[in-house]
Amino acid sequence: MTVFYTLPELCHVLEEFQTIYTYQTSLTIPNAAKASLKHYKERTCRFCSKKYPSTSFMKEAHILPFFLGNRYGLSEFECDNCNSHFSRFENDLAKYLGVEKSINGSISRNGIPTTKSQANDIEARSATMLGVKGRMIQLTDLESDSLEIIDSEDGEDTLVKFKFVKQSYIPAFVYKSLLKIALSALPLEETKYYSNAFSYLLDSENKKWKGFQSLMIFKFPITPSFVLPFGRLFKKKDESISACTHQFSLYYQNLVLSFGIPFHIADIQNGLYDGKSYSFPICPPLSVFPLPIGLKVESQNLDLSSYEIVKGEKEEIVMKSKKIDPNLMASIDHETGEVSPSKFNIEKIKGIFLYKSDQELKITQVKKNDKDI
Repeated sequence: MTVFYTLPELCHVLEEFQTIYTYQTSLTIPNAAKASLKHYKERTCRFCSKKYPSTSFMKEAHILPFFLGNRYGLSEFECDNCNSHFSRFENDLAKYLGVEKSINGSISRNGIPTTKSQANDIEARSATMLGVKGRMIQLTDLESDSLEIIDSEDGEDTLVKFKFVKQSYIPAFVYKSLLKIALSALPLEETKYYSNAFSYLLDSENKKWKGFQSLMIFKFPITPSFVLPFGRLFKKKDESISACTHQFSLYYQNLVLSFGIPFHIADIQNGLYDGKSYSFPICPPLSVFPLPIGLKVESQNLDLSSYEIVKGEKEEIVMKSKKIDPNLMASIDHETGEVSPSKFNIEKIKGIFLYKSDQELKITQVKKNDKDI
């Protein structure tokens, strides 16, 4: 029996969830290349049900998108045609996640990608400073007011806020990209009950059923909480309950995205998609270890049913640190590591460099003059 922990304020949610659902399996990826997959002539596509030679299996298909940090988790049940079809959805998921992909250090094919806001006034990228590798989020327009530094309400911390407009995306495609991952997590013997879900996924403009494309997103502070992305699959205990047979949660960096998998044949027969409203508990963020005391999480319910392009959506990234005291800080040349005795000006901050705490910046010497750097 697997024991899960959640945040104290979400314990009641977990208790309610566990009255309906039980843990079934996890979708994990290896951190190194694994043994070879089935020969392509022996494969069957889970999504379109085609086999070789009716379809081909020559591309490397990833169970989780590569841009989420999945280098080695490959699929042997996704054909080339379906892989190309899903890539369009993944582009919208990447745009939706946006700048945070780079802040959290997600590695794409060419390393940590450089991502920008819609107006190109905020940029997040990999960077090296004073001999340390990390990630940088900064203003590209130095006159922009997209960066705000304020004290927290209790006055004990400093909050750094980056405010910007997301890149445009299609909500339904974001949902379908996540649904594809969830369907990949199903045990093979249960996929036969989800023929309608596969049909919905493969039809780019399918609008037959509406009202189910929602998910709950939980957001932890900007830290790489989960080194590799993974998923957890849950199954309801009683088929007569008006709830999705399966729920899936995707854990990615500081995010947890939880939603019900739609269109199980039994759910359709029970009238779950007959137009009536229904609700059921969503799985909160879970850990197999007790979570740190004081850890906070934000949650938001998202409706991802629309096929209309979302433009101009505002986003805010907030980072918290111990209260910044300019009198205890110094100006440092980020190339030479030389420290200036001049007073640190907090109003001139235009970017934040993030790196692991076990690394040490190579600061060299103190300058003799008061010239600002």
